[in-house]
Amino acid sequence: MHELRLMRMILTLLLLFTSRTVCSQESIIHNKELLAFLATTKDPISCISYYKNFKNSIINIDNKQIKNNGQFLIKNGKGLFLLIDGTGQVYKISTQDSASLKFTRIDSTTFSGYNSNSIIFSHHDTLYSFGGSGFWRRNGQLRYFSDINNEWNIQKIDKEIPALNTLYYLDRNDKSLVYLQTPFLDQATGEKFNKYIITKLKLDEKKNLEIGILNKQLSSLFLESPEYIFINIPSLNGSLINFGTNNTFLIKYYTNEVFKVVGERIKDALNGNSTGVKVSNSFAIKDTVYYTKSNDSTYKLYSFPISMKDFVKEPYPLYEPFEDESKATYLYIGGLCILLIGGSVFFVKKRKQKTTSTSIEPTTTVFKKEDNGIDFNPLELELITKMIEQSARGNHFSVEDINTSLGLNRKTLEIQKKIRTETINRINHKFKIKYNL
Repeated sequence: MHELRLMRMILTLLLLFTSRTVCSQESIIHNKELLAFLATTKDPISCISYYKNFKNSIINIDNKQIKNNGQFLIKNGKGLFLLIDGTGQVYKISTQDSASLKFTRIDSTTFSGYNSNSIIFSHHDTLYSFGGSGFWRRNGQLRYFSDINNEWNIQKIDKEIPALNTLYYLDRNDKSLVYLQTPFLDQATGEKFNKYIITKLKLDEKKNLEIGILNKQLSSLFLESPEYIFINIPSLNGSLINFGTNNTFLIKYYTNEVFKVVGERIKDALNGNSTGVKVSNSFAIKDTVYYTKSNDSTYKLYSFPISMKDFVKEPYPLYEPFEDESKATYLYIGGLCILLIGGSVFFVKKRKQKTTSTSIEPTTTVFKKEDNGIDFNPLELELITKMIEQSARGNHFSVEDINTSLGLNRKTLEIQKKIRTETINRINHKFKIKYNL
């Protein structure tokens, strides 16, 4: 009797443990064109984008708290997956037969509510969730789905920068995720962040780098047109972003360029019609953009070709770059070294002049041998010092600055140019001889 009770206890514990570690659920749905295409294609897909106000309802969710949450599709070398926004739920999709698809839940997630509107992507065939919001906080956490534990784990990155699924580009060649920081209010501290910043996350190095401030001509459109859509186009090394009929652009992060769509073909496809139908579930393979329509529950797949011939370059950059901190440091150190060298030369020269003035024979040839015509004169030293000071501040020393230092402002342009050239050449010549550089 005691052994029977013990066996029942063990069996109960095993059932409890199994139910907590594996949340295996399966469902069969009628085949849909979008899903059938994604499940069978062998082409890599870096991103599947969605219309902001349209939420996929591919499978039915019994949980009332999350049944209306968005459903995101991800395709990688391991297959096709569906994720529920704001949760850690992950379903793997496989073809059952020509008329149906099977969804199998593969995660063991318990908690949710921390990652709404996060950036979902795949790197090295591993599912990632980056950023998101929930519980009064917008975060910049990098999380990955473990195939071994069937749950989400966090990865350390050098700096947490809050991020949402606003605009991003996954570059497989550079192994980086470029994303846009947008203004928000930190509810915990009341601190306001009011800038649009292009940022790069190096995925292998786990390092965040803020690249620059988004151009005002584009950042203003995010405020004016909150229902924009974007589609990553790997073949064009950028993202297609549509703010409305007359504002459709191709933005290239790595060349810092903006191109505008010409013609009506692409604009007509992206902007739908007067009934309010929008593009959703959009992605690009090679030179073709694929998408579904927001009012179509059958998820019929549409497409249009795309190339650089469809765009014309805009006269402004994508962003105003931040100064490279390491470059600025090297310039500062270099300027400091030059300042020290110049100071040393100035001190030695003053010392020589003092020694010469106290000599019994101030006009002897000894001073001329030591000088050899390679010491900087006071005017040259003043010019060098001003250049160093401007460099240390990160500023340029302009032609006007040189003219002022040399007292050339009232001279003719020809004389200004001649004296500037002679002075700079003389300084370079002396520096080369004195320091063998």
